[in-house]
Amino acid sequence: MMKNPNIIFPNAFDLAEVLNECLKRSDLNQFLQTKGIYFFNAPQEEVAKKVAGLFLDYDDLEVIRQNAYKNVSKKVLSGFNLKSNSIFDLKGIYEDLRDAGTLSTKGYTLNTLVKQNISGKIVYRGSITYQSKKPTKMAFLQTEEREVYFEMKEIDDKYWQVEIDGCKSSDGKAVQKLLQEAVKGKNIDIDSIDIDKLSVKSTIEFFDELAQNGMGNEWLLDDVARLTFKKKEEEEDEEDEEQNATSEQLSGITQAILEGKNLRDNTFVRTSEDAGYIFTAMTYVFSNKVEGKRINIRAEFKGSPKIFEVSLEGYQEKNIVGYEDCFSKLAENENITYRSFFWNRAKEIFDRLKR
Repeated sequence: MMKNPNIIFPNAFDLAEVLNECLKRSDLNQFLQTKGIYFFNAPQEEVAKKVAGLFLDYDDLEVIRQNAYKNVSKKVLSGFNLKSNSIFDLKGIYEDLRDAGTLSTKGYTLNTLVKQNISGKIVYRGSITYQSKKPTKMAFLQTEEREVYFEMKEIDDKYWQVEIDGCKSSDGKAVQKLLQEAVKGKNIDIDSIDIDKLSVKSTIEFFDELAQNGMGNEWLLDDVARLTFKKKEEEEDEEDEEQNATSEQLSGITQAILEGKNLRDNTFVRTSEDAGYIFTAMTYVFSNKVEGKRINIRAEFKGSPKIFEVSLEGYQEKNIVGYEDCFSKLAENENITYRSFFWNRAKEIFDRLKR
């Protein structure tokens, strides 16, 4: 049923462009399957053109709009810590690097750094611009200039935390490489959430604890929406395709967590562990006990080398009939608050489990 009689329907050309450029193929396939439509071995551009010619009502367009918005608005939060046995001046290190003129030769532009005092702790907020090149024979056509924002928080005068709010895994890596250059030779270590420091057993425990404690006491786990895994020895090979658990397997995993059981006792998980598979990503659905909100939050080790990142894949608010997708209404500061809280819980869990 149409909810808004004043809705402006897109023309077929514009709709096809949205379906091709702004939707994940998996989301497009899922939308079509609800209508009993299946395309096999057809490129997304061709599918988009055919779907744009179908009769779609307001609810159909709202589903497409929400999926497109989530995809093009996706933000990933990653981070790491800087540790030293002695006091160090992070702002001075940062400015020395800029003044030395080495940034431009390494492809970086250092933008303004703003200092704030929050509850007695120093926080620096800044950004860098860097050139991201895609591997292609025509690389000069595939160079992209990206600006990435980050925040450096003082835990104490020997320990700083860096959080990067980006759109791609390469954003987090760019900031990490920059600060590695900045602290080189200064007896400062970079401490990150590194999957190589977790055994297969510990990786399962890591994702298990995130399900139970990732969002704190105000939130309850409703479901595990997605689980991605691959062979441990093939982890560094990005060409090796990751696998996802089936709906039945996810149901068993969710039930085990809700019952407070050790996730490694689940038959599917135990079989995967015995076969040498390691978890690389999990999407959790949490609901707030008081505020009537629900979020889909994804924890993922991604790239080569793998960087741990957190993204928000869904946001709903409760109404009289259930939950309504309200991702496009979510304020940016609330979005990053959820991701930051979850990342910091992940770091605490990782520090307990690493070998």
